[in-house]
Amino acid sequence: MLSVTVILWFYVENGSKFTRAKKQIRESIDTMITHSYSGTKLDDTEHRLEFHYNSDENLKGQIDGFLKEVWHVANLRNCVVEDMSIQNETNGLYWDEYNGGWK
Repeated sequence: MLSVTVILWFYVENGSKFTRAKKQIRESIDTMITHSYSGTKLDDTEHRLEFHYNSDENLKGQIDGFLKEVWHVANLRNCVVEDMSIQNETNGLYWDEYNGGWK
């Protein structure tokens, strides 16, 4: 079993001028990362978390599922994830969500 430690950075905004939920959404995402992914909060927008995988396809599936979950939590309260990045803490490479690998 392999593992990779990553730094997640995300920025959430209200979806419209009538939405006032971005603070609650950030807290919900923080809680999800802490409890479901055993992550640690580094600051308001950064977290450290670890993925355990046995193949590149398995890692891609886990990260894709994680990203969808974050976007879904924000969408539930009409908020949007304006920007998000996942950086490999060991080698500094960033996750390319379109190609499903490090670049």
